[in-house]
Amino acid sequence: ICPSVDLATGLANCMDSKEFYIEMVKEFLAGDKSSELEAALNDEDLREYRVIVHGLKSTSLVIGAVEFSELAKAQEFAARDGKFDEVKSKHAALMFEYRKLCDELGAWIGG
Repeated sequence: ICPSVDLATGLANCMDSKEFYIEMVKEFLAGDKSSELEAALNDEDLREYRVIVHGLKSTSLVIGAVEFSELAKAQEFAARDGKFDEVKSKHAALMFEYRKLCDELGAWIGG
């Protein structure tokens, strides 16, 4: 599938249904949160940032993107704790991994 995804975890989270798993991957890709995250960061709105990144954490874990989910979780907790400087300093790395994950999944689904 792709290097950023643990397929066994994703399938297990989708009742071992390949069809359901593919549907969840498509939904993950369709629900791109990049611009929303950028806007929340630019507005210094940690509450909104936390809500968005919480969703990313959960949905990425469902599809088996365990490492990305952990990055999102760290950002969620930093936002929850009001650590704007930490959120800001780690945002670019989160976005890089998010784009990489989406590119890999898109190539897999498209191919």
